[in-house]
Amino acid sequence: MDDRNNLSAPAFDSAMNDDARRLIELTDRLNGARNVIASIITDIESITLHQNPSIEAEWQVTVGSWENRLLEAQIAMRRAKRKCALAQTYINHETVIDDEEIESQLDTEFAEWQDKLASAVSGYIQALNIRANTIKIDQAKSQALKDVFRTLAKRLHPDINAQLDEEARMMFFLAQSAYKQADLEMLESLEVSTRGKEPKLKVPQTLDEAEIELALALAQVNVLEKRKKDLMADRPYCLLALLRDEEWLTGHIGKMKEEIEACEKAEAEYRERYEQRTEQHG
Repeated sequence: MDDRNNLSAPAFDSAMNDDARRLIELTDRLNGARNVIASIITDIESITLHQNPSIEAEWQVTVGSWENRLLEAQIAMRRAKRKCALAQTYINHETVIDDEEIESQLDTEFAEWQDKLASAVSGYIQALNIRANTIKIDQAKSQALKDVFRTLAKRLHPDINAQLDEEARMMFFLAQSAYKQADLEMLESLEVSTRGKEPKLKVPQTLDEAEIELALALAQVNVLEKRKKDLMADRPYCLLALLRDEEWLTGHIGKMKEEIEACEKAEAEYRERYEQRTEQHG
């Protein structure tokens, strides 16, 4: 039984006032949590649509070309070494070295490595293509884009508004595309077009409802914060700190250059050995 039934009128009114204040407090916290959800979602979209492609492109321009050249040199060196070993096998069996057969076997053995190199070069070209087509924007426009997109996310993002119709979903897809392309005019147009489409968020009427809604919102905040944290810890976002570390960058590229030179020198030596063996046993 509710103890308030046994209260005097003044005491009952006081209890009701306490409940009302508590409900207002919980509702304010709920609204705050919903605003945090919208902010985190905007940050995630910003990282995914803007920052990560830009970071990957910068990495490829600065470091990727050297990484690919090193991989290419390593493959060439290992292939030349393996070619020498296969030639020696022919010599050991006292048979004529068959260069065409050796090359065919090497193609098979190194197919996975060549695929890895092709994939790396493809990623490099794709990143450079993104960089070439990226529109440079100043800080003011960047903030304006983020502000308008945040407004649209609060209205149209499925993590905030689960009751979206097909038209609203298409609007949000267009908003993502506009944000990615830094098209502020399109975003502002979508903001005007979607006014009145704010999600009909449940307004708690009782303390129990408020506590449940707040708990759900805070749980969603935790999930989104983890998603954002994981995104920032993963490539390419995690490369940003390295790109800003000039000392590390210079050292890393210098080390790759040395490794490339060593691979090229070793490859030349293996090729010379192979030529000597073919001259003697070919």
